[in-house]
Amino acid sequence: MTYLEQARYQYFDHVLDVPYEEREMVLANLEIDFLRPLTLSDRTVTIACGVVAIGDSSFRMRYCVASAEGDDPAATAESVLVTVEDGQSRSIPSRWRERFVEFEPDLDVGTD
Repeated sequence: MTYLEQARYQYFDHVLDVPYEEREMVLANLEIDFLRPLTLSDRTVTIACGVVAIGDSSFRMRYCVASAEGDDPAATAESVLVTVEDGQSRSIPSRWRERFVEFEPDLDVGTD
């Protein structure tokens, strides 16, 4: 889960270009399928992640965790994040929506 969190933060740094303090969202759901163990011999782990669907106040991300040697995935995961303000869900900021769509050409844009 730590690997996924770090990848998610880097994704937001790159795609949203919004300071951490302004990223008001909560992790609403996380599902992980562990496919094989990672060991110290794997040395480097890579995580591919991206937004795959976006609604009004939530968006879904997909992840693939693998060793840098290009082996089969060690894990796959999906998460749902909800944008919030003062503890209540709110619409995804239009700037975020535009950036997600620009960065993810196959993004499924719907409603929650």
